[in-house]
Amino acid sequence: MGDLMGLRPSFSLEDKFTAHEGPLLMTGTQALVRLVIEQGRRDRAQDLNTAGFVTGYRGSPVGTVDMQMARAQQILDDLNILVRPAVNEDLGATMAWGTQQIARDKDKLHDGVFSLFYAKAPGIDRSGDPLRHANIYGTDPLGGVLAIGGDDPRAKSSTIASQTDVSFADLEIPVFSPMDVHDIVKLGLHGWALSRHAGLWSAMTVTPELMDGSGLVWPEEIHLQAMTSPAGYATPDGRKVPQLADRVLVEESLREIRLPAALDYIRANRLNRQVLGPDDARLGIIASGHAMALIHDLFGEFGIGDRELHEASLAVFKVAVTWPLEPSGIEEFVKNKKSVLVLDPKRRFLEPQIRDMLFN
Repeated sequence: MGDLMGLRPSFSLEDKFTAHEGPLLMTGTQALVRLVIEQGRRDRAQDLNTAGFVTGYRGSPVGTVDMQMARAQQILDDLNILVRPAVNEDLGATMAWGTQQIARDKDKLHDGVFSLFYAKAPGIDRSGDPLRHANIYGTDPLGGVLAIGGDDPRAKSSTIASQTDVSFADLEIPVFSPMDVHDIVKLGLHGWALSRHAGLWSAMTVTPELMDGSGLVWPEEIHLQAMTSPAGYATPDGRKVPQLADRVLVEESLREIRLPAALDYIRANRLNRQVLGPDDARLGIIASGHAMALIHDLFGEFGIGDRELHEASLAVFKVAVTWPLEPSGIEEFVKNKKSVLVLDPKRRFLEPQIRDMLFN
């Protein structure tokens, strides 16, 4: 607390929702609140007539999202952000899908609605039907959807250990993997920007350690590269929401237009990149999310810094978007490496993608 007060003349616990510059102290759950506030403010700063919508179903580690949203009710109201917890995950996903149909409403009050959907891992499993349909039929160019998947890798509050990145990948939804609280806000904003650009849902996986823990956020340091939409965005009929009858064309646009557009966004914003060690290192580590946080903790505990990494000829590559895995950054990183270690926090997910990318 003393360090925070030394960096700013005054400090309040409400800064996490109100202040425009960091450092802002907050939990991972509170970072989701800051995320939707930040998106609303950025849209307003660009004179975009948008609204926000938050829905989902309680369950650890996203069990108190609605409670934290209520703490910022006045700010959310001022930004036209509506919070409506759902009766179950299926209905929440369906409501979020509905926000992307606003182009069909001639009496609409806003030009677009950005949505946040949250559920723990078993809820993502049960909601596969609305999630798959919503993603394949696309998002609104001034809307976008970010789905938060609450992982439970140690079965802290679930009957089985679970993770959601493999589920989102099967649904063909791009997956962001935050390392810390700052990443929740940063990658969440990128998630909506990618969703608008490519016409896809985005997803972000979070763990109990990340959501229950706390950290610092610097909103002024988050920069998103604006991108023009690719030709044919994002559906077979330009920017219009496709009709359900366009089944073959919609799937074709997903594979041939929208997923490549997502990779374009990931590459242009350098979301996956080397973060530690010398560029000419002979040894490499590739990690994402929770595994990346453990590397930072380990290096800090053992006093491993730039000098030690140069001496060991070791570099670390951070993957912020674990699916679809953008190839150029990985290929550049492994070039001239003698050996590369891929750290997956639980099930093998990154390693098979990298293996197929490099050897098939």
